[in-house]
Amino acid sequence: MSKGRQKQSIRDTARYIAPMRPVMVSNLPAGRDKWLLEPKLDGYRVIAVKSGGRADLYSMDGKLYNGEFSQIREALQKLSHQDVVLDGEIVAVEPSGRTNFNALQNRRSTKLPIYYIVFDCLHFEERDPLDRAIEERKEALAKLTADFLKPLQPIFEFVPEVEP
Repeated sequence: MSKGRQKQSIRDTARYIAPMRPVMVSNLPAGRDKWLLEPKLDGYRVIAVKSGGRADLYSMDGKLYNGEFSQIREALQKLSHQDVVLDGEIVAVEPSGRTNFNALQNRRSTKLPIYYIVFDCLHFEERDPLDRAIEERKEALAKLTADFLKPLQPIFEFVPEVEP
């Protein structure tokens, strides 16, 4: 390494980050007002990485999905931020707003629109906010969503007064 150059930490680099996997529980924890609730989606979990201006889509296991979802990749490419990692789910959406997994599996013939619904920001502004509270990551995501073009969409959240 040349004198005067600092080695960049891996945490300061936009890259594939393995997603947290859901955990089944028999009962919801008490204190629901302290929980952030989001709708269950029925699609493919995808990590979107834009690094140095190049966009890539990865499955939960790190398989590239670039060719499978080129419109989503192109929309990610158009984000003004050059280095970002997003966690979300690709879904086919019926006119009623319900997701349709069968249509997603048959995406080459479906007439339903396909969206990338983003629910978390794993890297933003040259750092990983993973050690931060979900609320802080949602704030970073809110900054990014102003730049979203279809088929990129932010997820909506349920307020505590809504019954699950």
